Amino acid sequence: PWVADFRDSMTEPGFPENPLSRASRLGVERRTVHQAERVVFTAESALAMYADRYPEIDHSRWCVISNGFDEKNFARVEASASSTPDSKLTLVHSGLIDPSDRDPTSFFEAIAELKRSGRLSSHDVRINLRATGFNEQYAETIARMEIDDIVKFTEMIPYSAALQEMLSADGLVLFQAATCNHQIPAKAYEYFRAGRPVLGLTDPAGDTGQLLQSVGIGHIAALENKGEVARVLDRFITELRNKSASGVDPATASRYSRRNLTKNLADALDSVSTKRL
Repeated sequence: PWVADFRDSMTEPGFPENPLSRASRLGVERRTVHQAERVVFTAESALAMYADRYPEIDHSRWCVISNGFDEKNFARVEASASSTPDSKLTLVHSGLIDPSDRDPTSFFEAIAELKRSGRLSSHDVRINLRATGFNEQYAETIARMEIDDIVKFTEMIPYSAALQEMLSADGLVLFQAATCNHQIPAKAYEYFRAGRPVLGLTDPAGDTGQLLQSVGIGHIAALENKGEVARVLDRFITELRNKSASGVDPATASRYSRRNLTKNLADALDSVSTKRL
């Protein structure tokens, strides 16, 4: 028996744009969903999209198993952690920020607006964007907006060091455009485990936005809406300053440990194995 783990969707409306690529992917996914005993996705709306696309497939064959975090990685980092107090509030985003699905332009514009109004200053706030993949391109943008004293681009570091940076940050930033409403960045679950306050720049109606709200994260703004981003960022910084912002509680975060999530995969494997006996 075959359990097919799609993770994210292979196709979306209008994606891929190339007709040959789209036809090829549709052919692969069509054969897969008809032949597999279970079909796994990481997000509910991806499952719903495929269930709607293939109504002839019995609903019991669809399954969601989210991404998660490895507790052992965090435990090792915490055991060897050492921190140096920083007088500045530090916000961190760790990983790729591509212009198509995580365009940070509105975020930069919001920072510039708050800086002009005196609500944000390099004297007490630093925003580290780690290994964006587009550092040079974005560096030109923030220089033009005159916020390069607040926003800093930092290079790739070992995974354990990246986890340490998350754990020691005052706040964590998550980017996800509405074009990816059927997907949830894997780093979201690492952010939950880090226990630091999270600023979600994503569509509140998308799967990422819905997940953030379900675990009690209230600082959410649509990435493309500069005015909304500015308002939520201002409130987020204010709450960090007065220490009223909080992260996801450990009990809630633990639901997304890979050890716990693997039980869901074991259940899927057991169900198809039993069916064949």
